[in-house]
Amino acid sequence: MPYEGPKTATRSITVVKPVLTLDPLPAWVKVGDTVHFKGQLTINDVGVSGAPIEIYRAGVKLISGTTGAGGYYDISWTVPFMHDTAKLPCLTHSFTAYHPPTDTWSTGRSISTLIREAVKSYIRVERGRRRASRISE
Repeated sequence: MPYEGPKTATRSITVVKPVLTLDPLPAWVKVGDTVHFKGQLTINDVGVSGAPIEIYRAGVKLISGTTGAGGYYDISWTVPFMHDTAKLPCLTHSFTAYHPPTDTWSTGRSISTLIREAVKSYIRVERGRRRASRISE
């Protein structure tokens, strides 16, 4: 078979570039506050709607939701009361957003919690005394 010279072939390659953002969080929260995890998922600069988003705290899945129009998400979480502070071992917590289908993580964000144990207060008024004393447990 005679040599026909070099041949060329054209192939198309699509590069998928997912980007997941997580907006800044409030500096401080307390028990009962609602935190809104907001951000956007884009693939090749186009917002993706209906995509699953998971929020992680210190590497543990906390809550999940889906993106809406334009790839934006707003997932709310209420800071729980923890009588056992071992469940919240530190005052500053690290959060990230995750998109499982593309294995894409957002930049981490931190938030600080103000933890106060429930304190029962009683006021005792004794007969014949002009002052009330406060007793806390």
